[in-house]
Amino acid sequence: MPLRPERGVIPTALATGMETSDTIERAMQDIVAFAAASGDRYAGLVGFVIDGEEWNVRLGQNAALSKGRSATDCTVELSSNVLADLRSGLKNPQAAFMAGEIQVRGDIQLVLRFWELFEVLFSSATS
Repeated sequence: MPLRPERGVIPTALATGMETSDTIERAMQDIVAFAAASGDRYAGLVGFVIDGEEWNVRLGQNAALSKGRSATDCTVELSSNVLADLRSGLKNPQAAFMAGEIQVRGDIQLVLRFWELFEVLFSSATS
């Protein structure tokens, strides 16, 4: 059973499709905070490319966020609009992936574990 954060712990960083770098960064920080609280269940280095901006999220107990290009275990590319829809619960990661709105390269096992993280994190932000 996946860990669920306490209600109110994860702030809603993305409210509209008109995200700024600051709100995207807050969303990435939400992911890092949840991954850190989840221990090593989610471990690895995931790169994000969101509207051309590159972010790196180190998952696990030593979770961290950095910006810029880095060698990652997998890379997830999506738009800020799709991230907002995921965050608000309008879309789920698998559906967005199947629709071509999320592109993934790299370690498929990490990506599968990461989908679970997305689902738990984003469903808790709206429930």
